[in-house]
Amino acid sequence: MPRVTDPKLLKLFGENRSIKQLDVEKNAPTQHITYVGLARVSTHKQGRNGESIETQCNFIESYCRDRKLKLEYIQKIEETASKVNRTQFKAFLNKVKQTKGKVAIVVTRMDRLTRIENDEINTLREKDKIEIHMTRYGEILSSQSSPDVLLRCGLYTLLGTHEVSRLKERVNEVRDEQLEKGQYLRQALVGYLNSENEIT
Repeated sequence: MPRVTDPKLLKLFGENRSIKQLDVEKNAPTQHITYVGLARVSTHKQGRNGESIETQCNFIESYCRDRKLKLEYIQKIEETASKVNRTQFKAFLNKVKQTKGKVAIVVTRMDRLTRIENDEINTLREKDKIEIHMTRYGEILSSQSSPDVLLRCGLYTLLGTHEVSRLKERVNEVRDEQLEKGQYLRQALVGYLNSENEIT
């Protein structure tokens, strides 16, 4: 089988591809990709103090506009990514799975999609059903991603998992401090003062 010898073609396609293989690739039908955005905050308060839904939407829209990608919609979610039962996120994934062809999910950062390792996302990516575009990192995670990209995206997820663990640890520390001081952690029960200044 004849090999690719043209220097320009070698640079573009690599010396291990044959001319016949290049013809097959060139004539192969272009895969239709549906681009959808995902903007998420854990709580309404986080949306006010951190990277709001609106801010994420602006980044996603700008990313797609600059690259002339047709953005179908942006799914907006107010739900923590650290819990197992993510009803809004599951509804979004079901919508993605029902979409014909491949779906590109555009997010600002990996932790907007998930903070922990997610088998369902990995399976959809490995089956080439989805690819993930991260606007802040300039990374695209797909079934064809290089080992270096997979490593970096794995680190993003690992950092997200670490952040969740750190926040939980801090919450537990504050709780223990309050208990040591004899403070009740919730609204006082009926019959008890909620404030020293209240008169019963």
